[in-house]
Amino acid sequence: MSFEESNTEPVNPYATTSHAGTEEDLDAWLPEVDPADKPFPTFGWTVLKWSLICGIAAIPSFYLGFIVTGQQAIGMLVGIGIFIAGYVWGDYITRPRPWRRSRRVQLTMRTVYILRLIASLAVPVGMVTDMFFGMLAVMFVTGFTGQVGEGNDLSFFATVVTTIVQGVLLNLVMAVVGLCVYPIVSVIVSKREKKRRRSTQESSSAGDVSPLSFSESPSASSR
Repeated sequence: MSFEESNTEPVNPYATTSHAGTEEDLDAWLPEVDPADKPFPTFGWTVLKWSLICGIAAIPSFYLGFIVTGQQAIGMLVGIGIFIAGYVWGDYITRPRPWRRSRRVQLTMRTVYILRLIASLAVPVGMVTDMFFGMLAVMFVTGFTGQVGEGNDLSFFATVVTTIVQGVLLNLVMAVVGLCVYPIVSVIVSKREKKRRRSTQESSSAGDVSPLSFSESPSASSR
């Protein structure tokens, strides 16, 4: 065997490729659209999810609205059902959008809805919040449509519209909360991504070290 052949370093099977640490690798680690994500829920699970979220969030409004609207429970249930259908429809039409698989958006939406459910179940926070927007909705509907039943009781149509208007107002508030939460979530996700990228680069650097670097070189051993 010649000296040149003996001096050839063996291939390290644990070494990374030469393009490690490039932008392509970082994009592979930090994708905005991750195809490896779990598939979206089925239609049944989607309906169940939004029914639970809307149902729990509507508990304070339903209790207060039952008194204000003159026990128009059917009208409120219809309004809540319309909102659930709207959420399911919005869920399905936005699934092809890349932002639906963005980790920042997913964490922001999850945080906002968890805060909404906590506020709904926390007494009297949920009552005060829903009472304020419920009164705004009642004043808007009664002033705009004049759909009032006997006495001070709201009619069925006015109850449905009031429920929808109140839901829209509360969702606008949730959108504002989401805009405030998103920067915080982005900072947390960015820190995690930098930490993950740093650990990946360190492991890549460790894998590029040749085993011969820790042993005596062939030229030195021949002396």
